[in-house]
Amino acid sequence: MTGGNSLVDQIRNLIEPQTGAGGALHRSIRMMAWLQAVLAVLVTLALVLTLAVNRSGAPRRIEYSLLIAGELLLLLGSILLNHRGYHRASAWLTVLAAFAGPWGSIAIDPEILHGDFVPLVYTSLSVLLCSLVLPAGVTATLALVQLLALGALSVLDPALSVFNWPSLLSYVFFLSALSILVSVINQADMRLIDRQTDQLSESASQLQAILDNSTALIYLKDLQGRYFQVNRFFEELFNLSRDEVIGKTAQDVFPQELAEIYCQNDRRVVRSRKPLEIEEPVHQTASTFTFFSVKFPLLNTAGEMYAICNISTDITVRKQGEEMLRYQSVRDPLTNLFNRRYMEEILGREIQRAKRSRKTIGIIMGDIDHLNRSTILMVTRPGTGCYRLWAISFGTISGVGISLVVMGEKNSC
Repeated sequence: MTGGNSLVDQIRNLIEPQTGAGGALHRSIRMMAWLQAVLAVLVTLALVLTLAVNRSGAPRRIEYSLLIAGELLLLLGSILLNHRGYHRASAWLTVLAAFAGPWGSIAIDPEILHGDFVPLVYTSLSVLLCSLVLPAGVTATLALVQLLALGALSVLDPALSVFNWPSLLSYVFFLSALSILVSVINQADMRLIDRQTDQLSESASQLQAILDNSTALIYLKDLQGRYFQVNRFFEELFNLSRDEVIGKTAQDVFPQELAEIYCQNDRRVVRSRKPLEIEEPVHQTASTFTFFSVKFPLLNTAGEMYAICNISTDITVRKQGEEMLRYQSVRDPLTNLFNRRYMEEILGREIQRAKRSRKTIGIIMGDIDHLNRSTILMVTRPGTGCYRLWAISFGTISGVGISLVVMGEKNSC
C-alpha cells in the first residue's frame, strides 16, 4: 500500500507543476497538466497503432507517423512550458496540437474525406479543449474559425456535397456553444469560489489575530480530543510551538495527571452538549496556577457538534487574594491565632452536624492566659479585673445538648 501511494505521489509530482499560484489559476494549471499528460499518452498510443497497423510500404504511413509524432512533440513542449511557468503559452500550444490533428490529416490525405467524414467531427475537440484551458472569448473565436473552415471546405470541394453538411455544421455549432457556455459558467464559479476562499482566509486570519492578542488561554479540540487550533498565549504558557500541539491530544502534551483532568472535563461537555465552567490547575516548573475555564461545544450548520472550544483565564492572583482575606478573617492579627469568627463558624457547623446525627457534643473553651479556671458565671480577682463565662447558653442552641462550656473573657467592672 505504501509502495502504491509512493508511485502515485511520484507520478503526481512529475505531472503537476510546482507553482506558487493560488485560487482559480492554480486549479487551471493542475487541470491542464493532467489533460496534457492524458493527451500525450493517447497520442503515443495512436503513433504505436499507426506503425503497427500500417506496415512498411503502406501509403501515407510515413506522413501520418510524422503528423502524430509532431503532435506528440507539441504536447511534450506544452508540458515543459507548463512546468517552467509559461502557463498561457502552454495552453495555446495544447490547443494548437488538438487543432492540427484533424486538419493536418486532411491536408496530408484529402482523399480521406471521400469515404468518411469522421475526421471533420474531430475538429470540435479542439473547441472543447480550448474551453477548459483558455478564456471563453478565445474559445468563441476558435469555434468561429472551425465553422468557417468547414463551410469553406464544403464549397471548395464539390465531391463532398454528398455529406450532410447542415447536420455536421449544426453539431459543431451546438457543441461549440455548449463549450463556451460551460467555460463562462465554470470561470464565474471559479471566481466566486476564489472570492469566498479569500473571505474565509481573511476571516480565519482575523480570528487568529484576535486569539493571539488575547490574554486568555484559548484552544479548540475535535471530538477525539486532538488540538486543531491554539493561540499564542497557549504557546507561551506551555513553551510549545503550534506545530508541536496541532493534531495531538492532551496525553501527548501534558503530564498524565493533568491530561486526565482536562480530558475528563472535555468529555463532560461532549456528553452534555452544554457549556461548562470550572477551575483547572496548570503546573509550571516551580509553580501551580489556577485557571477559570469556560468550555462549550461548537456546532456545524446541521446542528451537529464537531469540536470543543476552551477559554481559560488566569485567576491565580485572585485566588491568592481570596485565601489571604479568608486567612485574615479567621486569625487574630497580633497573635495569629484563630479568632471568635472562626470559632462561631466551626461551632455552627458542628452543631448542625450533631443535629443531623442526633448526638450530643461536648465543648470546652478557655482563655489563652488561663486566668479563669472557675465554673461560675462571673468572678472578680483583685488587680485583674472582671471575667465572665459566656456561651453557657450554647447548651440550648438548636435543641442540641452541650455538656460543658467554660470560657473567660475580660470585662470592665
